[in-house]
Formats: sequence, structure tokens, C-alpha cells
Amino acid sequence: MSVILDNAPADSTTLPPQPVVPENPVETGLPQRSATVSSTGTLLNYVPVACTCVSQSCKPDITSIRSPIVGIMDPQGIQHSSGTFSAKWNQLLFTYMIDPASSVANASVLLETDYWQLLYQDIVPPGNQTYTISHSVTDGLSQTDTSSFSYTVGITIGGSYQGITAQISAQLSQSFSRSVTVSTQETVTRTLPVPEQPYQQIVGLYQLMQTFGVVPATNLVQYITQMNKGFSLFNMHFSAGDSAIYPSQTYLWIMASDQPGHIAAHPVLSASQAAELVKASVDIRTP
Repeated sequence: MSVILDNAPADSTTLPPQPVVPENPVETGLPQRSATVSSTGTLLNYVPVACTCVSQSCKPDITSIRSPIVGIMDPQGIQHSSGTFSAKWNQLLFTYMIDPASSVANASVLLETDYWQLLYQDIVPPGNQTYTISHSVTDGLSQTDTSSFSYTVGITIGGSYQGITAQISAQLSQSFSRSVTVSTQETVTRTLPVPEQPYQQIVGLYQLMQTFGVVPATNLVQYITQMNKGFSLFNMHFSAGDSAIYPSQTYLWIMASDQPGHIAAHPVLSASQAAELVKASVDIRTP
């Protein structure tokens, strides 16, 4: 198998493994996702615990909060110390903000899980000239998504759109003790020249997806269970849906064919670098 890999980020050791290409990729298609890689970080400004309405409709009046709860976040990302909240069945009512330094939050962590997600795949016909593939892609967080992302991972935010993404980046970098960058949303065109080959090829464009969310330890799980015994209108809970997804600016091109030994993987950090990949790549041969 021939693997071509270059222009990887400086922290490429933290990237998830490349998608496993099947034996006949042109015939079967490329995998939708890669395997994941995960790392844990420390809790940030608060631990978010979602509260969902469990009756046909609910409108509880929260007059006060007490330790370990330090605040209430409404679905729009606005913090309160009390108030009346309303929702219908199975809708998010509000989010309790738990003190990360409390005994209740002890041993809970912030989890980052990364994977490659297939965006597009194209069949390239055999030919005697270079074939160019281009796709419009979107990365970063929209202005609307910054609020939901922030209170999902437990970050208090404020200020301009660019300022909020800078705050998120700084807080995540602090949590994981390494550089984590979250950018504002943009849509760009990613282009890759595919060298001529006498056989069909399949080319897939993957995006690095990063998810962040709190993993509750025993104390927090027990606290939620005990608190829910006193609630009739809503339940506190954690679930897989409580993770925030960040579509990163790192992309991976996979070029493969049904011919043995022809697979190439290219991490692409910018549109301008894509054109240089074929010329500057290093061919690493593995068994």
C-alpha cells in the first residue's frame, strides 16, 4: 500500500486515524467516518446540566438557587439567578450551572472526541490529463452556534462574534493544556488536482470534526438522580446530544482506486496548499 501524507498540522499526533479504505473503494464507496480519538480536559466556568420538560407543557417558577448550582442558563444562552421558564414536552427548559469546584462535580471531565467525516466523494474517470475536483465547504461556528456551543461545554461568554470564538479557544486551550482553535464560520472552496491515471479513481473529501462535552462522574450522576426525585415537571440529564460539534478547518483528501497499492491521503489546511500536495508529497511505503 502506498500512503502519501504531508502538510499535516503541527499537532498531527492528535489527529484521528485516517479512514480505512475498503478493498474495492470505487465499487463500494469510501467510509462515512473514521475511528475516533479522544482526550480529557478540566472543567471550565461551570458544569452544564440540561433540564428537559417531561410533561405536556411546563412553566416552573424558580425563585432561588443554592449550592452547588451557581446559575440558570436559558435556551438562548442568557444566565439567570431566578425566573419563570416554559417549554413543551421533551424541549429544553433551561440548563443548571453547577460549580465545577464543588464536591458534586469532583472527577467529572471535559471530553474531546475527534473524527474524520466524509463530505463528498467523486469518481474520476481514467484519462491522460490532470483532473481537478472542487467543493464548497463550511467550517467554524456561526454566530448563533457560539451560544449553544459555549453553554454546552461550560463557558461564560460575551462581546463580539470574533471575541466569543477567541474566548472559546482560550478556554478550551486552558482545559486541554494545548492549543485549541475555534474560528468564526466561513464557506470556502477546496480544490485538489488529481494526477492522470489509466484507471478509475475515487476521491473523498473529509473534514475533521471535533466534539466537546462534559462526562459526569459518580458524584454528579448521583446528585442528578437524587434531585430528579423531587421534580415533577422536568428532569436533569446528560446524554450524547449534550456534546457540541465543531467543524474544523482541517480537511483530508483520500484518493484511491480498485488497483492494489494506490491510496493517497492528504491533510489540507488551506485551499492554496491543495495545489501543492501532488508535487510536494512524500511517498511512504508500508507492508
